[in-house]
Amino acid sequence: MPSQNTPPASPAMELPSELSAEEEEAAGPLELDQADIVEVIDLDELEAWPEEIEPPDQHDEDDEDDQAMERAADALVPAPTVLDRSDRTFAAHAASVFTVALHPKNPQIAASGGEDDLAYVWHTHTGGVVLKCDGFKDSVVFVAFSQDGTYLAAADMAGVIKVWKVATQELTWEFETSDITWISWHGGANVLFATTVDSELWMWKIPSGESKIYSGHGERAESAKILPDGKRAIVGYGDGSMRLFDLKSGDVVHNLSGNAGHSASVTSIAVRSDNNLIGTGGVDGSAKLFNTQSGKSIGTFMCGTHSNDPDGDEEIDSKSTVESILFSKPEMNLMLTGTLEGTVNVWDLASQVSRQAFSVGTGITKMEWREGSHTEVLVATLDGLVRLADIRMGKILADFSGHTASILDFAQSSNGSLMLTCSDDGTCKVYDVPKVIESK
Repeated sequence: MPSQNTPPASPAMELPSELSAEEEEAAGPLELDQADIVEVIDLDELEAWPEEIEPPDQHDEDDEDDQAMERAADALVPAPTVLDRSDRTFAAHAASVFTVALHPKNPQIAASGGEDDLAYVWHTHTGGVVLKCDGFKDSVVFVAFSQDGTYLAAADMAGVIKVWKVATQELTWEFETSDITWISWHGGANVLFATTVDSELWMWKIPSGESKIYSGHGERAESAKILPDGKRAIVGYGDGSMRLFDLKSGDVVHNLSGNAGHSASVTSIAVRSDNNLIGTGGVDGSAKLFNTQSGKSIGTFMCGTHSNDPDGDEEIDSKSTVESILFSKPEMNLMLTGTLEGTVNVWDLASQVSRQAFSVGTGITKMEWREGSHTEVLVATLDGLVRLADIRMGKILADFSGHTASILDFAQSSNGSLMLTCSDDGTCKVYDVPKVIESK
């Protein structure tokens, strides 16, 4: 085959076919007419393609072969090994697991719900399934045990809510409404609450199903919280506004909107244990602080990334959604915010300045105080970790590793010895908290 750099033969000239020795002798030397010579190229002097001559393109087939070889080579590279510190893995779900809960009186009983439109009740010590909860129309995004552990509620994205009696595993009650954005049990009675995209806050007495609706103002209800006194509820909406309801009368006690609210959707809500303060976080990257008695705004905390501009003045570089918010015990007078950017800020409420700010990873999905501690916080991240941090030093004390994708929810036992997690990797994991901390 001629070299790729050999110029093609002139169309005006036909090369003779291969001749025998006798034919070559009879024909004599081959003579070329000068008109037949188009161009003579000295290949030895041609070290590189001249600028005016484009090198030949690679064939698409060659590109595809190269890409296939690269993919094959990548497949030979082993995935990074994740140190699994969990005691047990529950892998019955067929897709992402969005929500988990632990029985309040028996931490050996867990519940989980996932993208496979199923919820499970299972043993944390054995991983064995106690009850498969089906009949949902969409992903199960909430599971919750009642305050006394009598009932388990599960809800899907399409608005189907089902309640089982834990002891008998019987389906006790079910209801269907518009898409659900939040559910929670009352802290002192078997009363279930839920918010919907239709701006409603629902309340049901279980198992009778007697209900009450607290109407919003047309905006999607995004998040809510029952106050510790059990008499009021705060609801945050898609337009950044909030409403504080009296649960008995159904009246709106305070309506927080405009400058008093967020400029975008409310994503997280916390209430201090003395019932006096409400903290809210929003997509706008801010946290708001309100007095529950007066309804007045006490402060706004910007939770973005800070840096110095060329003139030396501090400015906020970016806004990051406040995914989680916590209050310390009242005497410490602190509020914590966790952002999708992965930053935990510890705010002094008296001075309204940040005492401590530290990064825990790619992004925060949930925060909770470690049971029994007022200075250690558990933070779930998009990195597949739950990290235990000391807020006084901004120091990571332990990593609860084992998942290979984002942590979407976690729950603790009442004594803090056990933690249950779930992930986009389709599994739930059970951790012995003291053992993981000691192994750090």
